[in-house]
Amino acid sequence: MALEWLIIAVVILVVFMIIFKSQDLMFVFMLIKKYMFFFIILVLILFFGFSLAKVYSQHDVDLTSFSGFSQAVKVYFVWMKGLFVNMGQITGYVVQNWAGNSTASGG
Repeated sequence: MALEWLIIAVVILVVFMIIFKSQDLMFVFMLIKKYMFFFIILVLILFFGFSLAKVYSQHDVDLTSFSGFSQAVKVYFVWMKGLFVNMGQITGYVVQNWAGNSTASGG
């Protein structure tokens, strides 16, 4: 758990160093535009790693055998399904609330 927070802190520190050292925000935007594909791949790999570590730490899975590995894969995908279902529900609640507020204010 401490390693995850250390990695997050290092990434945030590097981002802030790039932003403040460059003194030009357009330079940062140009870098992001130039390396967007690599940035998305990096985010996906980090998400996969952190989520796998979370599932591994919460569930007692044995990765040394094939049956344990297949059980870990099943648990991981059930966890991912739950994550996406929850994100969809939250999005639905936000849209309902947003639509309710915009019609109530007359806009």
